[in-house]
Amino acid sequence: MKTVTLEVQKRELSSSPRELRRQNVIPAVFYGQGEKSVAVQMDYQTFRRTYMKTGSSALIDLKVEGEDSKKVLVHDLQIHPLSGKIEHVDFLLVNLKEAITAYVPVEIVGEASAVKDHGGILNTVKTELHVKCLPLELPHEIKVDISGLEELGASIHVSDIAAIEGVEILDGEEDVIVNVVAPRVEEEPEPTEGAEGEAGAEGSEGGEAGAEADGGSEGGEEKSEE
Repeated sequence: MKTVTLEVQKRELSSSPRELRRQNVIPAVFYGQGEKSVAVQMDYQTFRRTYMKTGSSALIDLKVEGEDSKKVLVHDLQIHPLSGKIEHVDFLLVNLKEAITAYVPVEIVGEASAVKDHGGILNTVKTELHVKCLPLELPHEIKVDISGLEELGASIHVSDIAAIEGVEILDGEEDVIVNVVAPRVEEEPEPTEGAEGEAGAEGSEGGEAGAEADGGSEGGEEKSEE
């Protein structure tokens, strides 16, 4: 597997993380393999570009100034809830000879005829899969081909994924990764029976009442003329 190099600088613990962020610098640490955690810092945009390539499932060669590079994975990101900016990063040191577990994103490929021809809706149940393997065999993504989904209700399970050499998928074999559901049909409200008839009847009654009233007043006029 190809790795991406990321240059970082050692960070003084006395330095203010808030001040670093104002300077577009991300505070970070790396730890693991029995080593004490080491505080580092890195340029915001440099890390962002690296993370777009690697995510949390690809190895990074962490190049610390004046030291040999270290193989790490992005273990945790702290994101500001309002701005969405990265505020802190945890890197996990890995031993290339020891198996690790990680979550690998699912990449949907192909076109489902159940969606194209039958109007179904593609429903992705799992966006990532839990795997175990040696660090250098860790896939960046796991492709799931949906071209075999031909009918509404069809699904792809973990057991349907083609074996990946050196990689064990830890999710249950019967777990659904993606399926096709029928489109939702909105029911039209049923018309209220007799609504118009009642209105007509009321109008009719009103008309009769009006007629009687008119007749009464005409009669009154005649009497008064006499």
